[in-house]
Amino acid sequence: IHPRTASFGENIIHHIDRGDIGTILAGPSTSSAFIPKGTTGGLVTLFVGIALGIFLKSVSGDPHVWTIGLLPGAVGLALLISAALTKPIDDAPRMPPPNTH
Repeated sequence: IHPRTASFGENIIHHIDRGDIGTILAGPSTSSAFIPKGTTGGLVTLFVGIALGIFLKSVSGDPHVWTIGLLPGAVGLALLISAALTKPIDDAPRMPPPNTH
């Protein structure tokens, strides 16, 4: 197993097998961390509301029961709007590092 392509656990085992205990990384790469942005939850909640409204309209005799689907649909729409309006700091343009020469 090549240490650069292996998972964190496989990387530790690889180094222990070789006797390179001092070269074991402190933890998983921070670049692989999942940072939720709200779009996934917003889309899921929006489509749950739409599906709920369609389902309730098809199984119920009440013509207005589909409006119950507006509750999760509105929450999903709010999450999508919030994700669009709030940008993480990491998306901001970065200044180049200063020259130290």
